[in-house]
Amino acid sequence: MTTASGGSIARRLRSAVDVLPPRTRDRIGELAQRAQSAVRAAPTDGLDPPVAPEPPRPTRKTSRRSWVRRANIVMYHRIASDPDDPYSLCVTPERFAEHLRVLSARAEVVSLDEIRRPGQDPTVAVTFDDGYADNLFDALPVAERFGVPITVFVTSRMVESPTGFWWDRLARALLRPDRMDLSVPLPGGPMPVATGTDAAARATLAELRMRLLPLPVEQINTVVAQVCNDAGSDETEGPRVLTNEELRTLADHPLVTIGAHSTDHPLLRAQPPTSQLETIAASKADLESALGVEVRHFAYPFGHRASFDRRTMDAVRQCGFATACSTLRGCVTRWSDPLCLPRRMVMDWGAETFGAALESWGIP
Repeated sequence: MTTASGGSIARRLRSAVDVLPPRTRDRIGELAQRAQSAVRAAPTDGLDPPVAPEPPRPTRKTSRRSWVRRANIVMYHRIASDPDDPYSLCVTPERFAEHLRVLSARAEVVSLDEIRRPGQDPTVAVTFDDGYADNLFDALPVAERFGVPITVFVTSRMVESPTGFWWDRLARALLRPDRMDLSVPLPGGPMPVATGTDAAARATLAELRMRLLPLPVEQINTVVAQVCNDAGSDETEGPRVLTNEELRTLADHPLVTIGAHSTDHPLLRAQPPTSQLETIAASKADLESALGVEVRHFAYPFGHRASFDRRTMDAVRQCGFATACSTLRGCVTRWSDPLCLPRRMVMDWGAETFGAALESWGIP
């Protein structure tokens, strides 16, 4: 059975009602838009995450403020003053303080548990991905100063890692001032690596990272270890992840909720369904065992549309998570799928730029 697209439905309706009175045409046009939203939200034969339906248009009896709650989830990774930040993951403590000051003045900042509750005022939840140590030492003191709750999604088996995340090690190895000519072994054949200039090194880093992403993390670590060895780069230098003691300290704070982020941060969609379920379930079990509390929230590693699919969402559901966050952009509404919540990535913006971003997200 073939289903017509939402766009074709709207076009057919418009062509059929051109001769009708304006008020009738407007009403039929509104119905066509609702039909288009329903078609987009319907299940397909593919595996892509579902597209959230558009909320209905307000009528004369309902104002915009009463039919949609302006809720957003913002996403950070690191709070650090790191001059070498090739992935733009760092926000300085000073800028983070500016962000929370502006947020607190414009919206109610709530925990992730509260982000989908009914209401009219704009709300924001603050989240961190990965589990870097600076979340405890640099982010939490600022959050505490403003009384802002935060959720930290922890990659469970990276806790206590002496080498940190593979993408940080890869960047340190390739973005060195001295020229390197390497051959990186990859499935399908070796990749030549030349880093004669800063621009060439950054282009090489971007390409190699993209080629590594679909691989199992164990295989990625083997490749990165060889690159570091060939480049003479110390794998233990660079951004540090949380230790077990630091994780417990973070989790014990009343403003902090700990969420799961897989065991080793794979590109889940590229892995077999059994592997997806294993890493999602194990991350929940690891953290609950270490902390003695229920872990209710999950964040998909990388989080973009190519990083997870319906099988991944089914695994998250099977593991009993209440919510799962993506990095798909958008507001959270009562129509949002709790296992595909959108988020807004925040960068090292000044207060004015951050304020303009909030306004574009519906937070005046």
